[in-house]
Amino acid sequence: MPVSVFRELTEVVEEVIEHFKASGRPLPSSQVRPMMEVAM
Repeated sequence: MPVSVFRELTEVVEEVIEHFKASGRPLPSSQVRPMMEVAM
């Protein structure tokens, strides 16, 4: 079960990346713990 969920998540992320590339948009910058900004 966890392996199949990870596989599906990976596919979704790859599709989003391809969509960004195809539309000429840059990927958002990576963030570590983005919710920490909201909590503070």
